[in-house]
Order: sequence, then structure tokens, then C-alpha cells
Amino acid sequence: MDKEELQLLLDTNKTLECNSKNLRDLTKENIDELAELRLSKMSDEEIKNSAKNFRKNLLIYQIFCLILATVSIIFISISFVLSIYQLTAIFGIMFIISLTSFIVLRCKKPNLKNKDKDCVFYILVKEITKTRNEFIELEEKLDSLDKQLNFLNGKRIKSASIIDTYTEYTDKLHAILNYQEIIQHRMYKFLVYFEDSTSQVFTAEQGTNLYNKLIKHIRVNDSQETLTTKTKKDSISQIREYKKLLDDGIITEEEFQNKKNELLKKDG
Repeated sequence: MDKEELQLLLDTNKTLECNSKNLRDLTKENIDELAELRLSKMSDEEIKNSAKNFRKNLLIYQIFCLILATVSIIFISISFVLSIYQLTAIFGIMFIISLTSFIVLRCKKPNLKNKDKDCVFYILVKEITKTRNEFIELEEKLDSLDKQLNFLNGKRIKSASIIDTYTEYTDKLHAILNYQEIIQHRMYKFLVYFEDSTSQVFTAEQGTNLYNKLIKHIRVNDSQETLTTKTKKDSISQIREYKKLLDDGIITEEEFQNKKNELLKKDG
């Protein structure tokens, strides 16, 4: 269910002027009261038009059921004469269903003989009940989604931070011998804090479900601090490599200083 449908349900809840906290609390008596309230706010013209449409649709359904029952009898007779008993059984079931539906619609309250207000009241009760059921279903879906996104090992996640990141490779020798590509796996270590004041370290590969869940709970400051520290460590490591090249006489002092200044400037 998208945001527009959710907003529509929330607006409906507000329109119903329900004293309950949400639609889940509505009882049959509450629904009847709300239907009476909405009915009292409708004009005579609105009630008349709504009742007219209700009777029209009800009559169409009854005629359809009657036609289907009549057609079923005809085909039952034909299939029986031709000794096609499987078709006879199928059309027999169709006849029972259509006839039962017709009887239910005829005996239904309100029916074609009821007053306009009774018809509209019935429609409003059905609409409110449907809205309540949709709202309950939506709440259950949101609860399920919340558990998927915000719970880990049965505990609610409060926040998370990246404490380390590294790259894993497939067996290079095995890959070369079998003419396979060497695959890199970017791994992240998360320190996860839970609402119950406990914490735990989890390792997840980039792009996996666990990674996607935890990355959404990263605290911005912690994430930036971790990345900054990682960058500085990489720069220091590179400076040491260039110093070794300088000591081996592979690069000049001027080249070393330029690279060193460039790396330090990048770190800010």
C-alpha cells in the first residue's frame, strides 16, 4: 500500500470523527453510530442518489444470477441427453451457486423494498467496516516491516557504527588454475547498539541484506569519523612507501616531498 492510500485511510479515520485512538478499536456499535452520524450529515438528494445506485446495482446482480441459473439448467439438460455427465455435474454446481446467490440477494437487508435511508445506512456500515479492516491489515504490514528493518536477533536496533572495513579475495591460485575471475568481497564490521543497552559486533558483506539493514542505522558522525580515520591511515601508509622508494634511490627527494605534501593536503 503506497503513501497516498495510507494518507487516504488516515484522512478517513479523521473524517469518521472517531473517539477511539484508531480504527482497530471500533466495535459493531461504534460502526453503527458512525454510520448514523455520517447519514445525518448527508442531504436528502445525496441519500436519494446513493439509494438509487444501490438498488440499481442490486437489481443487476439479481438479474445476472437469474440468467446464469437459467443457462445452467439448459446446459444441464443438453449434457444429460448427450450423456456427458462431467459437464452435467459442472453446470449443476453453477446452477446451485447462482440460485443460492439470487436467493441471498432477494432476502438481503436492505433489499429493493427498503427505504432510502436504510439502504444508505447499510452502504455506510459496509464502507466503514472495509476501511477498518484495511487499516488493521496496514498496521500489521507496518509492524512486520518494522521488525524486518529495525530488529536483529530479536532486539530493536538503536544505532550502529562502522569500526573496520577490509577486502576478502577468492582463492587466487584456484581461480587462476580454473581460468576464473578473482572475486573481491568488501567486508564491513559494524558495532551495533540495541535499545536494551547491549551491543554486538557484526560482519557483513557489502550489498547483503544484513549490510543494507545496518547501514541505515549508521550514525552520521560515527560514519564520517571512521572514514576520516581510515583515509589518514591510508595516507600515512603511502608516505611510508614513498619514503622507502626514496631510501632505495628510486625517486628523488623533490618527488618524495611533492607526494608527501599532496597526501597531507588531501587529508586537510
